[in-house]
Amino acid sequence: MISGIVILLVFSTVSYAVGRLIQRILHQQGKGAAHAFVTGSFTLLILFFLMQIAVVGLSLPFSVLQWGYVAVCALLFFSAALVVRGALWSVPLRNIKREAEKKERLILWLLIAILFGCNMILIEIDTPYFGNDMSVEQAATTLATRTLYRYHPATGKELVFGVSWIAKCNALPQFYAVLCACSGADVYLFICSLIPVWGLVLNVSACSVLAGAWGVSGRMRQKLLLFYLFLLLVGGYYDGAYAFRLLHQGFSVHVIFLATGGMALLALPVSLARGYADTVKGGGTDA
Repeated sequence: MISGIVILLVFSTVSYAVGRLIQRILHQQGKGAAHAFVTGSFTLLILFFLMQIAVVGLSLPFSVLQWGYVAVCALLFFSAALVVRGALWSVPLRNIKREAEKKERLILWLLIAILFGCNMILIEIDTPYFGNDMSVEQAATTLATRTLYRYHPATGKELVFGVSWIAKCNALPQFYAVLCACSGADVYLFICSLIPVWGLVLNVSACSVLAGAWGVSGRMRQKLLLFYLFLLLVGGYYDGAYAFRLLHQGFSVHVIFLATGGMALLALPVSLARGYADTVKGGGTDA
C-alpha cells in the first residue's frame, strides 16, 4: 500500500511539473495549481496512449512500454525544472487583506477537506463494483506474462485471433501495470483502493478548472467545490449513478476521460467565449 501511495505521489508531482511547463509555454502561469495538475495529467495520459499504440503495433514487449513511460516522465520533469525553475512550485495567490475573509477561506478549506475525506473513506470501505471492467485482470495478466494483449485476462489462455484495436486503445490497465511494476504495489489494492482516490483528486481539480473558466474565483470557487463534493457524497450509490461510478470505478476509462476529461475539455471553449466577450466589451468601451 505504501509503495503504491509513493508511486502515485511521484506521478502526480511529474504531472504538476508538466502542467507548469505547459502554462509557461502558453504564458498562462496565473491559472493555478489545479489547472497545472489537470493539464499535466491528461498530457501524460495521452502520451502514454500514443506510446501504447506504437508498442502494440510493433509487437514490442511490456518492458519497452514500462521504461518508455519512465523515460518520458523523467525527460519532461527535468525539462520543466530547467524551463520553469524557481516558479515550478510557486502557486499564484492573491493578497487577502481582510482578516474576516482569511478566516472564512480557512473554514471553507476545512469543510472541503472534511467532505473530501468522507468521500475517500467511502472509497476504502465500500466494495468496488467492477461491472464489465477488467482493469485489474488485464493489469495483473500484463505483469504476470510481461506481454501486451497476448493472453486472455479472464482465462489465462493465449489469444489466437487477437484483440480488437478498440480494446487495445484502452491504455489505462497497462499504465497501472507500469506503476505496479515500478513500485511493487499489489495490483488489486492499487487499482481498487488508490487509483479511485487519485481519480477523485483529478476530478475535483477539473471541477475547479471549469469554475475558473466561468470566472468563479476566491470564496465562490471554494463554495462551488464544497457543493460539488457534497453532491458526490449523497449523489447515489446504485450502479450507474455518477457519484457511484466516480468513487468506486475511478480507475475506469469512462470516468477519467469522459467525466473528468469532459469538465477539463469544457473549460476550454468557456474560456475562449469569455475571452472573446471581454475583447468585444473592451473594444466597445474604447470606441
